[in-house]
Amino acid sequence: MDQRLLSRRQFLQRAGGASVLLTAYPLLAACVSPSETPVDSAATTTAGEETTAPGADQIPLVMANYGAIPDGWYQLGDTFMTDHPDIHVEFEGVQANSWGDYFDKLVIQFAAGTPPDLARVAIEGTQLMAHRGVALPLDDYIAVDAEELQPYFDDIAPNMLQSMSYLGRQYQLPFTWNGPVIHYNKRLFAEAGIERPADDWAVDEFLEIARALTTDEVYGFATVVGYWPGAIPWIFAAGSDLLNDDWTESRANDPMTVEAIQFNHDLIWDYGVAPQVGPNGNDLRLQFAAGQIAMLGIGGGNLRLALINDGLDSVEDFDILYFPKWRTQTHEYGGTGFPIMRSSPNPDAAWELTKFLIQRESIIA
Repeated sequence: MDQRLLSRRQFLQRAGGASVLLTAYPLLAACVSPSETPVDSAATTTAGEETTAPGADQIPLVMANYGAIPDGWYQLGDTFMTDHPDIHVEFEGVQANSWGDYFDKLVIQFAAGTPPDLARVAIEGTQLMAHRGVALPLDDYIAVDAEELQPYFDDIAPNMLQSMSYLGRQYQLPFTWNGPVIHYNKRLFAEAGIERPADDWAVDEFLEIARALTTDEVYGFATVVGYWPGAIPWIFAAGSDLLNDDWTESRANDPMTVEAIQFNHDLIWDYGVAPQVGPNGNDLRLQFAAGQIAMLGIGGGNLRLALINDGLDSVEDFDILYFPKWRTQTHEYGGTGFPIMRSSPNPDAAWELTKFLIQRESIIA
């Protein structure tokens, strides 16, 4: 056809030993967040979206975010400041094209002497922040507030916590998590007479279904160009990775890595079941919602965005599948947290905000 433009713990346990995408820093520029729409410029606003200066007796905090500030954050900020009237919170939306670009801009803020007190950082940047010494280890704070935090730790898979540590120290506490999954259009499956595959479906079955779903108006499958979630799910399934276990050697030219990338290529150019696309998942979500893509490989965090923004009527319109099994069915996952910057003059206040943001009521708000 013509080219056109569960609980967290349960998922991570189902992923069983899944590798975390903690790519080396030079690769970060390719790691995009399809669920985010960057703002036009860096903008700082207080909770409630009105820019006000902190009171004379208030402790000022600035928290940076990749892209626009979600509306819910302002409400959370208002609630926090009501409970902590001595602390004044401002949110700073940082324009960026990818997580790597966002991290670069945070580094520039440090060089300019205007860093935030804390920032939302995906696990791609955890080790970068820790290795460069800009993030503050949280272990002492965690030890003091261990009893208060126990319900939180009871609900977090150890793999998720470990992904936000560096050299045995904890630098972030998970706030959100995400994992690439295949969203599929239930109507298109039904019209093609295809039943939902089993969770342990194989890559050959995936290709057969993608071919059966591809028509002059519909692509059987699509995913973004990039490491996450475009390439890594296939690389993991093929039994490979980008680096060896201790990160001392590249596995980019490992035959299994090459095979996975070739498979991605062939979905477009050989099998003809996938379109040429760029790194932005927003267009793909719109095409998926319009019934022009039958299966979409993208982060599970896009479910809510798809329902709210892209015209899908309800969860009855689509469902999700794991990426198929190849040599393995190892799954990728990631997440975000809030490292406190070592340069912050108010780390204790930043820790209070961190604890507030990771409590259950804040996460599900």
